[in-house]
Amino acid sequence: MIGNPHNQTLNVAVQWGAIGVIVLYAMWLSHLLLFRGEGLMAWIGLLVVVQNIFTSLFNSHLFDFHEGWMYVLGVGVAGGMVLASEIRGEAAEPAGSVRSHDRWHATRRDKISADADTSRNLIFRSRPVE
Repeated sequence: MIGNPHNQTLNVAVQWGAIGVIVLYAMWLSHLLLFRGEGLMAWIGLLVVVQNIFTSLFNSHLFDFHEGWMYVLGVGVAGGMVLASEIRGEAAEPAGSVRSHDRWHATRRDKISADADTSRNLIFRSRPVE
């Protein structure tokens, strides 16, 4: 008897039958649908799920300790960030992304400009008029 058939679907079918295969495919489908949005986290989550589906043709990754936990952590973290951004009503954009960095600079530039205008007004008002 073979302990690992090196195919996730076959491994699930041997252990749990057709119901197990349906549940496995439903899990993958729900994860794919979770990451159909925009943003870096949606792309990372989609990459984790697609990589797992594709490589499960050649190995049973979900039952291997390291690969299974990497899938759980990848989908869990990316999925949590995607769902949190959907609740906030914005595209999933991490703090270190280029867009958020540009937005930070624009905000700082506006603040510095406003501070400079205030300082300039104070300097010119404090001088006696000749």
